[in-house]
Amino acid sequence: MGKSGPGRDHVSLIVQHKRPLWIRVIELVITAAAWLYLIATATLLVSASFGIDASWKDVVLVVFHVDEKDIRNLVILLGFFLGAAALGQWIWSGYNYTKYGSLRRRKFPISVESGEIADFFSLSEEEVRRMQEEQVIILKERIF
Repeated sequence: MGKSGPGRDHVSLIVQHKRPLWIRVIELVITAAAWLYLIATATLLVSASFGIDASWKDVVLVVFHVDEKDIRNLVILLGFFLGAAALGQWIWSGYNYTKYGSLRRRKFPISVESGEIADFFSLSEEEVRRMQEEQVIILKERIF
């Protein structure tokens, strides 16, 4: 059996198939419109927040039916909620660390020798050693 690693052909987990041209065109149009909307909204938020004057901004403000004061208030409100959420997470993490930080509940497995594995599965030590070295093991019968 070959080893895995770079250079080995892997099967893609993403389903790839041919779609009709009209579906691909619709996907492209919707994607482009969504990106344009995202860019327009983001630049509007930034320009209105920092008082940057641009000629296109007035057109976008009319399209969205808002004025600069509304946008500034929205940015302040979002900043307040984001700060409150971050503060809440910070307080909660401090509480969890104080309450649960000293606990050591992880139990590590005990060390097992090849002889014990061989005895448990009724195999020879050579078979156990060979199985441990191989990367792919095909069992012809159940061993447990």
